[in-house]
Amino acid sequence: MPELSGETEKDKGKKEAEEGFLHEIDVDKVFVETGLDKNGLCKLLGVGGQSIDRWGEKKDNNGNRPKYNSIVRLLRAGATTETLFGVTCKPKQTAPAGPSPEFLKAHPELLEGMREQLVEDLMKKDLVPKDQVKDIVRQELERILPGKTDPKI
Repeated sequence: MPELSGETEKDKGKKEAEEGFLHEIDVDKVFVETGLDKNGLCKLLGVGGQSIDRWGEKKDNNGNRPKYNSIVRLLRAGATTETLFGVTCKPKQTAPAGPSPEFLKAHPELLEGMREQLVEDLMKKDLVPKDQVKDIVRQELERILPGKTDPKI
């Protein structure tokens, strides 16, 4: 049976999800993370003190959230995503380190294999003009192992 209020189940679900993501900002924690007091934040963001006070209030109690540009400034000042949004960001996955220069010096066949693979990848994928492949490979190998590149790639 349809809802008399005009609100569908989908609308209700959307509203619940939206309200579930509304995070009450711990303004005191923002002060600590940024090293600024209320006046400092007002100056940094160009807002009044009441705006900052409302960040910690619930939406139905006249609460509000900082605007996009203010969020960027807060993040640059040291506030965390956990404080501002209630979510913890996972650290970026870094690529595993390649072999050390000492290892490559001890295993020249590995360096040659890297050179061949790099040339093959660049040629096959048309990532750069073919006439520049040798120079790019030489530069990359020089970066990995200074002074050990073969001029006759």
